[in-house]
Amino acid sequence: MKRFVDGLKKSGLDMNKLNIPLILGLVIVAALIMFSIYPEFFTPADPYGKERLDFVYIDGELNIFEPPVAPCAEYPWGTDAYGRDMKSLIFYGCKLTLFTAILIAFGRLMISLPLAILAGYRNRFSVWVIRQFSIMFSAFPLVIIAMLFSRIKLLEDIFKEPTNVVAYILIFFGWSRLANLLKDKVEEVLSQDFIEGEIAIGKNRLEIALQNIIPHLIPTIAVLFFLEIAQALLMLSQVGVFGLITSTGTVDAAGDYRIPFEVEWVSLLASPQWSLSIGRYWLVLYPAAAFAVSIVGFNLLGEGLRLELDKRSSRIISWIRAVPRFLSPARLIYEIKNIDTYRANVRRKLAFYAVILVIAFFPQAGSKYKFDAAEAFGTINELSRAEYAGRMSGSGTNRQIAEYLAGKLQDYGIQPFEGKYLHDFEMESAFNIKSSTLSVTGEASGTTELEFRKDYYIVSPIDINGTYEFKYVTMRELGIYPFERRNTDHLRGKVLTVDVRGLDGLTVSRIVGHINKNISPIALLYILDWESEEIIKKETVDRNAANYITTINIAVSSNKGEELLRKGNSNISLSIECEYLNNPKSTSVVGYIQGSDEKLKDEIIIIGSNLDSVGDDENIRYPSSMEAGGAAIELEIARVLGSSKERPERTVIFAFWDSSQSIERGSKHFLYKYFRVGYRKAFYIDLKNFGFNKSQNLIVDTTNTLPKEYLAQKYIKALKKHARRNAVKIVYGKIGSTATQDTLKSDINSIIVDSEGIEKDIRTPNDRPDNIDGRKLKGPGQMMVDTVYDIVCGGIR
Repeated sequence: MKRFVDGLKKSGLDMNKLNIPLILGLVIVAALIMFSIYPEFFTPADPYGKERLDFVYIDGELNIFEPPVAPCAEYPWGTDAYGRDMKSLIFYGCKLTLFTAILIAFGRLMISLPLAILAGYRNRFSVWVIRQFSIMFSAFPLVIIAMLFSRIKLLEDIFKEPTNVVAYILIFFGWSRLANLLKDKVEEVLSQDFIEGEIAIGKNRLEIALQNIIPHLIPTIAVLFFLEIAQALLMLSQVGVFGLITSTGTVDAAGDYRIPFEVEWVSLLASPQWSLSIGRYWLVLYPAAAFAVSIVGFNLLGEGLRLELDKRSSRIISWIRAVPRFLSPARLIYEIKNIDTYRANVRRKLAFYAVILVIAFFPQAGSKYKFDAAEAFGTINELSRAEYAGRMSGSGTNRQIAEYLAGKLQDYGIQPFEGKYLHDFEMESAFNIKSSTLSVTGEASGTTELEFRKDYYIVSPIDINGTYEFKYVTMRELGIYPFERRNTDHLRGKVLTVDVRGLDGLTVSRIVGHINKNISPIALLYILDWESEEIIKKETVDRNAANYITTINIAVSSNKGEELLRKGNSNISLSIECEYLNNPKSTSVVGYIQGSDEKLKDEIIIIGSNLDSVGDDENIRYPSSMEAGGAAIELEIARVLGSSKERPERTVIFAFWDSSQSIERGSKHFLYKYFRVGYRKAFYIDLKNFGFNKSQNLIVDTTNTLPKEYLAQKYIKALKKHARRNAVKIVYGKIGSTATQDTLKSDINSIIVDSEGIEKDIRTPNDRPDNIDGRKLKGPGQMMVDTVYDIVCGGIR
């Protein structure tokens, strides 16, 4: 150590003058910024992929491995309780965590600064507000306030995400300490002699504040801002320990849904508290260490700047004071007008702005193969034609669509899979509800009418038309909670209503199943947490049914359910008209391009989309043009690869599934036949809905890709790269897909690509070709063409 210090002295460096806290703080904060911007450079795995339950025989004994996985060669930092790679979660979670902390610090500063300046001018109201907030909230723990207010339903409705709710609570109730510090500094500036000179030349208070007080406060603001970020990170870690923010995006449910989410450190601290007692230390160690390093880094940076501020002549403080002048456009214009005096300054500023413009607008290399948006739009128009009657699964019209798609693949030079493009299979049954009416009449309360596909959905229908006795039953009457045997014979032959709001999907399914099996009412209306739709929407739940169902199951919106509960025992008029198809034949379309590399050709890439949809009602059309957008993009990828002079290194399969929402669906039939576990290695890309004019982003689901599958992780990185290149904004989340449920059974990794913000319009009369925007189709289409080309021809190993 002595030699090291002596060496520094010989080199001319004085350890006493070296600002160690500032240097260490800058290093840590710079590293955190790098982690936030480029997390993929520091970890090979995607943070959203999940390790799955695994059964392994070791020495003849069956061993079950389930998340969380302890640190090992595949997962150096282990996994979280959901099976996500902890190392990836830490690096990718850095962005949202730091953004939230900076938002809190900035919000507090925006409240504190004007109040501090007014208080410095002895404004009574500002002084009173600062004093009252200091008295009320300095002695009361802020984390307790966050616990109390974060569960308010109104705040959840306004700010949507729990992270946002907590952030704004910490802003609103935590600014008074910063305001007091700034008020003292403002008073110090106002006591300086030069302020009297400014007043003497006629400046008002606002001009003095903007031209004198704030410039003198800039170094202090910089110091306090970084210290406030550290304080915000400390508060967020406490919020995590108390479990106020829980991780989203871990939903495992059936049906059609899109749930965006982004990883952060707070929820990582919130989820594993139960694990501390059973030795799973890594669940807490790494999130806590990430918070600790970040807090230390910002504290060191703030304290280092404070040391510079205390020096009489500090270059760093001079640079900080000069930043507003350097960045000011008005100052630049003034200096250009007086170029003879400020020539050197003008050169430096113009060079700086030139570099910024080059970075922002530097042209990227164009795509090798162009996506033809007009051709894709033509495919959407074709699949949305009225003659196809909404592309109902199992219908004869879907055979015509299959022949159209097969002809396109043949034109593009795509080979038929196993000697045929059309792969037929039989369904057990299919049906389409053409119309339904429902009204409830009470003796004193009048009649309440519910509108089909707005206020209620029919989950398992039977043709019916009549008036029946309507009764609301509780869990106690059913013998479900508390569990006890009860005679329910008097409930048979009636229409029952049960309130299941607030229960998870699995519990609801069990309750409905219990009532269907043990009571068998004519119909069961169960009230859920969703609100009535603004326009008619056709859900996918009414596209197949088992033959043994004898009870009509109807899901009712929360607001209409409240009206039904007030009816008491009444009469219900219910009619349902269905179109049934018994043992219909469905047709999927499959073609392929054989890989040219002997070592890679068995690493198969499957690209899939749906050719079917929900079918039209009696008087309402559902063109389902967004879903047709997935098939259109897939056809364009086939055209590009089929016409390319470069043969793909990996084998590519193009699949268009029929009966995508049915029990006997195309993806299930095909994958079970050709891709049973261990039979072939593959990676599946599921293309869902594209091109809607109101959609701003794409949502990508990578949760079905194992973090330890590094080749599949490289495919995901290729997708991210080409999304940036084509200026396509993507968010990450959980998406419902029957095809990826089938790939899981075949042990195939997969990703799903869909449009975000389409829930109100998908499978409604609005989901039609004239609401498809060519620009919203071209960006994602070009992204997918570039991604698939990169995967199969770009040399990814």
